[in-house]
Amino acid sequence: MAEEPIYYVPEEQDDVSILRRVCHISLKRSATDRRVFHKECKTLIDAGFDVSYIVVNQEINNYTPIQLSSVNLSKRRLFFNKRANNALFKKALSIHAEIYHIHEPELLPTAIKLKEYGKRVIYGVHQDLENFKMTYHWSPKFIRKLFVNKKIQSEKIATAQLDGIIANSPWLRKKMAAVHSIVVDACDFPRLEDYPKPLFHKESNDLVYYGNFDYSNHAKHFMESLGFFDYNCQLIGSIKGKKLRKILTKLPGWNHLTELGKISLENRKNIFSTAKVGVLADKNNKYNQERISPQFFEYLAAGLPVIAPNFENIRKLLKDYKVGKFIDSSETNDYTKAIKSLSENPHELMQFSKTARQAFETDFNWKNEAKKYLIMYRKIASKEKYGYN
Repeated sequence: MAEEPIYYVPEEQDDVSILRRVCHISLKRSATDRRVFHKECKTLIDAGFDVSYIVVNQEINNYTPIQLSSVNLSKRRLFFNKRANNALFKKALSIHAEIYHIHEPELLPTAIKLKEYGKRVIYGVHQDLENFKMTYHWSPKFIRKLFVNKKIQSEKIATAQLDGIIANSPWLRKKMAAVHSIVVDACDFPRLEDYPKPLFHKESNDLVYYGNFDYSNHAKHFMESLGFFDYNCQLIGSIKGKKLRKILTKLPGWNHLTELGKISLENRKNIFSTAKVGVLADKNNKYNQERISPQFFEYLAAGLPVIAPNFENIRKLLKDYKVGKFIDSSETNDYTKAIKSLSENPHELMQFSKTARQAFETDFNWKNEAKKYLIMYRKIASKEKYGYN
């Protein structure tokens, strides 16, 4: 691999007075989003910050120390982002915060306006926009490339004017380090308090697939392999696209699949507690290789052995943790072999479960990421560093 670029690492302690009023802004996330609300906002509250969170077209219940608010907009698509930016900017100014944190690239116009008013702005980069857009299967590749290059260039220009970046993975952090000198990663790992104990059920014959079935993964190959076993699979997600659904309904594994849609954390944990293996079937493309799948790490938190693609970056992150079967290709036979191997070796399955839980408790939990997150905030909030009066 290429040598890691030099990037900014904040000190563990910043012994200066800091700004305290923070406002998170999101265009697409819910008011109780697992990442923004439950992890980022609550972490700041616990550290003594005053926190507000603005969303779009949401019902609000202000029953927490986090001050929630919503701007209500017509859902017509024409100029939606422009109208949303104008409304969110006005609402953001009315909060009178000192630090603002945006969570989508569509909100960069709001971020730039806030900078013009002397505010400090952090950009939460949750997705590799460049590689994600290139996975769109419904447009010609050269059209995608032209569109992506234009979007990426404008994003870089705007991002360079902000005060810092919090990336969602080490690979995103490396990429954004070429754009800004103040970058840290805070991965979207589960919270210890959400998974106080493992949920693995060794007697179960159920599999669980957490995520949607769409053209970004090998849903077809996995469903074909499911037909070789008398196992059921709980799909925590949905099947995207009528064409794909039509294909899957004709496969022998279809009768073993239960489609649950989007469900709450508690219901998700209930499903995990009835499963013996968690499955991911992401395609081997650059976007999937360079991201951290929150679903993968929720499997670890639940103590579920995993069947997942053998992406180099994930394997390096796990290092010596043996948590399941990593398959090298995307053929039906690969999933069949992995499922059969785990079902025929209960001792290995138990060991994978223990190691998965250990990996979560030791390394892959939000408590560890929150430390980096707060160090970044204290640096951006430093009055002394920025000469703030």
